[in-house]
Amino acid sequence: MLAALSQEIPELIEHNPWPVSPTRELARLTDNIRLMADSLREGIEQARRMNVSLEEQVQLRTAQLSLSEERFRTLFHEHSAIFLLIESDSGAIVDASNGADQCDGAGTIAAC
Repeated sequence: MLAALSQEIPELIEHNPWPVSPTRELARLTDNIRLMADSLREGIEQARRMNVSLEEQVQLRTAQLSLSEERFRTLFHEHSAIFLLIESDSGAIVDASNGADQCDGAGTIAAC
């Protein structure tokens, strides 16, 4: 609820006229409140722009990472050399290149 209200502050400030006071002290107070409201509005707008910028950067980096992963997969799988991805703890073969498919499993990797 507070998040929704805080998003409406700039519009409320912009569309509601500020009172004009004949008393000097109240006029100064009103001016100070106006300055604070302007500063708050600018801060909210800056935060919105930064959020958009960060979201765009995340999308760009995600696309770059996907492209890099696809290149690696293609190089790994399509190469004629034998590449094995081995789980270090268990020693299990997790993935292998197409070059490893040429081995019949009867001999050692070096024999392939």
